[in-house]
Parts: sequence; structure tokens; C-alpha cells
Amino acid sequence: MTAPLTENPMVEIAGKIREAIVSCLEERDGRYYATEAGCARLRGVLEMHGIEATVTVGADGRFEVHTPQEPAKHTCHWPGCGRPVPPIMWGCKPHWLALPKALRDRIWATYRPGQEATKTPSEAYLKAARDVQAWIAEHGEKAVMFGVLR
Repeated sequence: MTAPLTENPMVEIAGKIREAIVSCLEERDGRYYATEAGCARLRGVLEMHGIEATVTVGADGRFEVHTPQEPAKHTCHWPGCGRPVPPIMWGCKPHWLALPKALRDRIWATYRPGQEATKTPSEAYLKAARDVQAWIAEHGEKAVMFGVLR
């Protein structure tokens, strides 16, 4: 039997990593951007917990965390797509825009900054992601048929 969530040390570590990720972001003009200083703090927190990782800031202001245990590749979540997309993104532009706006809004509303690095999405995000997959199973072919996807 596993320890209750409140007693699980991994939950505490994930919380500290999440805080470090948030501290890595700087708000400018209503958007959040990664900073080199913030990434250095994040690397320190990861090292403190024995996690070897490379943390970088891209030209677009996003940061990426890569560990030797995980591949750096992230792909579109549309079944069968496989296009590489940044880890923060749900999917490629054509498939993202093929989703109803209400589902896209739910994905963003339940997204927590840094969840792609900590691998700890909220239950609400997971529910939204399952609902997206259910919508694709029911309507995805129609989106292709009616030219939403090219």
C-alpha cells in the first residue's frame, strides 16, 4: 500500500519544484517569461533533490527542463499525429485549432505552469485532456472531412 498523498515525500518535492518553476517566470505585459536567473534557481532546487537536469531559456521566453531519464521530444496529443511540439503545448497548431474553443479554454484554465517539467498535472487538467480525447474519438474525423484540418 502506498503512503497517503499528504505523507508522500514525492508530493513535497514536486511542490518545491513547482514553486521553483514559478519563480523562474517573470511577468511582462501580462505574459510570463523564463529568466536565466530563475532557471539557475530551478537547477539548484532540482540538484538539491538529486535530479540531474538541463534547464534552458528559449528565444521565445519559454524554458525547457530535460533530464537524462526522459527524452526531450514531446509530440502532439492528437491520435496518430506525432508532430513535435514544445512540452508546454497540447498539440500542433492544426490539431489544437480543430478542437472546440471551449475544450481549448478548459485545457489552458486547468494547466499549471511547469506541469510539463514536473509531470504533475492536476486532476482537473487530466479530466479536460480525457474529454478532449473523447471529443476527438467522436468528432475528429468530421474535423478532417470538413476541412478544419489540412
